[in-house]
Amino acid sequence: MQELRNIRKGGAAGFTLVEVSLSIVVLMVGVLTITSSTLRIDALRRKNHESALAHLAIYQVAETLQAHAARARFEVDGDSVNTWAESFLSLAQADYADGFPVQGFTALPGASRAGSVQFITNESLTDESLGVVMGMPRDLNRDGDSSDINVNEDANLLAVIIHVAWNGPNGVEEQAHPIWVQGD
Repeated sequence: MQELRNIRKGGAAGFTLVEVSLSIVVLMVGVLTITSSTLRIDALRRKNHESALAHLAIYQVAETLQAHAARARFEVDGDSVNTWAESFLSLAQADYADGFPVQGFTALPGASRAGSVQFITNESLTDESLGVVMGMPRDLNRDGDSSDINVNEDANLLAVIIHVAWNGPNGVEEQAHPIWVQGD
């Protein structure tokens, strides 16, 4: 009888190898799950931060372009030599012909800068060909049709698309924002 009691005491005194192995496996699964979640949250935080930087850069360029449009309206008031469109495009292209930098972003291969500005002077382009919804084609020079291929000289309204492209956590990221600038 004494022998039986000693056997029971010895068996209840510790953990078996199977129990220890199972505990380690459960612990490892928990640690891997937490690590995976932490990495995913960090990638989402980085993506959100980069998206906010791109949006801020686009906003700053849009504000500058609207200021150029106002300056061009002022410059051509009563001037018969230059038109609003010529003056605006001259001012805007002086600043953004080569694109614009975005803090913390490097340009994609083949691009000189992370940001670029596209001035739409062809009335016949469609939203599908531009890749943004702007309501194109549209009569930009108020001549009664929307088929002019170049309204650089006589436009009263111009479409502008501001692009930012960069390498983000999920590969190439891009934001495009269309704006309208108005002349007289």
